[in-house]
Amino acid sequence: QLARATSSILSLLFISSGCLYEAEPQVKDYFEALYYGVCTLTTVGGITPETAEGRIVVIVSILAGIAIIPFQLSKVGEAYSQRDQELLEAQECILP
Repeated sequence: QLARATSSILSLLFISSGCLYEAEPQVKDYFEALYYGVCTLTTVGGITPETAEGRIVVIVSILAGIAIIPFQLSKVGEAYSQRDQELLEAQECILP
């Protein structure tokens, strides 16, 4: 679950950064786009898009980040909770 959550979040980050790099003329290189992508997904801000395409990329990135990141993190939490429950049940079988 942790690998799935991490890959989903990183995929979202790299795709939104690539789209922002292509859409915004003020973003000079991919590293800068990656920085702005992190700022966008964490809703910190840091760049004001100049083009309509850039604004659309930012809006979609924020909405996707709001939907995907908490969902994936909740799945990780569920997996850890289930593992802990299984360990407790195993201990109860061993120790009467």
